[in-house]
Amino acid sequence: MDETRWAPDGGELGRLWAAAAEAAGGAARGARTTYLDVQRAATTVAAEVDVEWPDGRRTAETFGAGTSSRARGALRMSDGVHEIGVWRFPYDPALPGLPRAFDAERMRSLLTRLGLDAAEPRLSVRAYRPLRRAVIEVRTPRTSVFVKVLRPERVEAVHRLHRAATGGRAPESLGWTDDGLLVLAGLGGRPLRRILLEGDPDELDPAELVAVLRELPAAFAEHTVRPDWADKARHYADVVSRVLPDAASTAHAVADAVVLSLATGAHRVQDPDWRAVLGRRLALAGRWCRGEGLLAA
Repeated sequence: MDETRWAPDGGELGRLWAAAAEAAGGAARGARTTYLDVQRAATTVAAEVDVEWPDGRRTAETFGAGTSSRARGALRMSDGVHEIGVWRFPYDPALPGLPRAFDAERMRSLLTRLGLDAAEPRLSVRAYRPLRRAVIEVRTPRTSVFVKVLRPERVEAVHRLHRAATGGRAPESLGWTDDGLLVLAGLGGRPLRRILLEGDPDELDPAELVAVLRELPAAFAEHTVRPDWADKARHYADVVSRVLPDAASTAHAVADAVVLSLATGAHRVQDPDWRAVLGRRLALAGRWCRGEGLLAA
């Protein structure tokens, strides 16, 4: 599969989803991009597609596409330059356990095997990163668990990490399967992401965040350190610029705010007005997160 950079525009994606829906036996009547990851080696994209079927029904279907080698097991299409793997959720070629995780009867069987309440399971997709992972919430009248769907070669290691953190604030692993399913117990409270995006960040106590980190096992520090989102801020800004050229200046301003906010004092004093600049850029970042004025840098 060709892994040269593929940065599709809206028109190209529209034609792709139309072809995918036709291959599935339906007709695309509209689409909304829900995920886009443009890396140097490969691109992955997903969309919610409004599909009309021959019997007149209309359903919202999630389709994915990618140029990564992990998409080789999917339906293959070409735009004349790139070879693209295309699939319909839950048949992600890199997540063989996802169809089982999204099947109520098969989840009933898995919960029963784990000794959990399996009556009347109701499923909902809580997260989906194509070719990487997904999270399916399984609710019954008495309990709620989260099934994390991973690439099979990763699931046992992640299970061991959760077991090592038992007793802290990480969800307990209740078991895993060979096809990449990790069953996690639910935890109470509000996710940090929700507080940051929907609440008032001032309500967060930094000391409490540090305490959570200190509860994690020391063994966690032995794992390879990966670049975090802040380290890749300018890369993400470049990606946004390629896909949404009109938002380029805003994206780079947000990235600069992230970098500046984490810089040491020595870096900050190079600009005597760094506090004012940072304030403006962080305000811009806040509007970006809330979907306000995305094209106004």
